Amino acid sequence: MDDKPTARPAESAGGVAPARLVARLLGAAASGAGLVLGWWGFFLLFPDLPLSLVSPGRPGGDCEAVRALCEAAGAVGGAMISFVFTIALVLGLSLPIGWGLLWLLRVRPAYPTALLGPVLAWVIGSTADRLGGIAGGEPPVALAFCVGIGYATAAVVTAATLPRYWRFAALSALVVTWLLLMSLTRA
Repeated sequence: MDDKPTARPAESAGGVAPARLVARLLGAAASGAGLVLGWWGFFLLFPDLPLSLVSPGRPGGDCEAVRALCEAAGAVGGAMISFVFTIALVLGLSLPIGWGLLWLLRVRPAYPTALLGPVLAWVIGSTADRLGGIAGGEPPVALAFCVGIGYATAAVVTAATLPRYWRFAALSALVVTWLLLMSLTRA
């Protein structure tokens, strides 16, 4: 009897099944794009939710409970507080929701992709914005596309079954491209 493990026919020489890698990439891209479109829909339904929580005289604003915030909530102060609350809400909820979506879509391990996905999405989005792609098109669709690519790149970089040099090459190519495009568009 041979104790040597046999390779599955679906696996390539690198030790990863191409179908599993494609499923991982598509699942991560769908998760990232779904988060963007979900938040876009949420803020279409509740456009002034964070501001209504801190502004005096608006429905939902309880000035007795939050006196310090209400005093700071003038025109500019209210906008700044709303901005901070919005960022905290989106970031604070997107990470666990993104992790859950990735886990449901069988992107394992899900937590590194959920943590690295927004960072790489920002890199890709800032590059696309610098090149003029997001500013001229449909913002939610273009942003969903950039975030989907960021999450898919994070899925490649965090794939445990992919050889380390492929993961390093993918991340290096993204960083070099970003640095090159940022330096070319500064002029």
